[in-house]
Amino acid sequence: MKQTVMDVLEQEDNFLIVLHSNADPDAVGSAVALKEFLRLHNKKAKICCESANKMSKELLENLQETIECEDAGWENVIILDTASSSQLGSCTKFLENAKKVVVIDHHRESSFKGYIHLQEERTSTAEILFDLLPERNKKMDLALLAGILTDTGNFKYADIKTLETVQKIMGEGIKLYEAFDIFREEKDLPKRIAIMRGCQRSRLHKISGYVVVTTKVNSHESSTATFLIQIADIAFVANVKANRIIAKAAQDMDVDLSKIMKEIGELYNGDGGGHKRAAGATGEAITDALDHCVELMREVLGKKG
Repeated sequence: MKQTVMDVLEQEDNFLIVLHSNADPDAVGSAVALKEFLRLHNKKAKICCESANKMSKELLENLQETIECEDAGWENVIILDTASSSQLGSCTKFLENAKKVVVIDHHRESSFKGYIHLQEERTSTAEILFDLLPERNKKMDLALLAGILTDTGNFKYADIKTLETVQKIMGEGIKLYEAFDIFREEKDLPKRIAIMRGCQRSRLHKISGYVVVTTKVNSHESSTATFLIQIADIAFVANVKANRIIAKAAQDMDVDLSKIMKEIGELYNGDGGGHKRAAGATGEAITDALDHCVELMREVLGKKG
């Protein structure tokens, strides 16, 4: 009889929850909720990732959780919100001797093998965890709500299923402002500088009536791409230091950036993927791939024209 993800969670006692590098609040919130669920069932669990972004650190502080990467003593690995091993960075080492590997994710494709719970129609991994875990406490609900909030752009990209999940969480006593209040609203000077520099370095490409922008930054590539698609249709932003490209498209664009990023990742001896309108790729000297991204978009948008 084929085992499910829940079978593994129930039968095993020892788990390391691993997240992608520069983990976002969806990954971290999902991890906190899952760790708490396992703790309530007398299981041993810790959260590990190579790095976490600023908002995730605020979430961890609010929920009084930590990230601890220990090399020994973990029999089973749970990978959350991650489509490929290249996104794990140095944490890939934990997969080598794992007894069982479980993957729970909402991205379009997964390169992992093992016990996979993949639901690409959900807007966040936190929503999958909400449906998957049969019982939750307030800490778990707040962690999941924070993940949903950020991964949907403060509900800008939410669908009816997302809102139904949020309604259920609020019905269990969580107030919406509790999730919003986790993330401090003071202006982030380094992020603003990175975005402005990204705008200064940007190159404009007019393709079949669409505006495609490419640029390079040293940090905050995701925020820069989000800013650029307020005026452009598609943005490709390369992080020079991290050797990573983020691609984002405006909400009204019917394109599949995950396929383009997957091709770019493979061409540059790395990996890529994500969602239709938000994807990324890593690889060797991948910041030199921006022109290649534009050429692939010419092929895609040319067919639309």
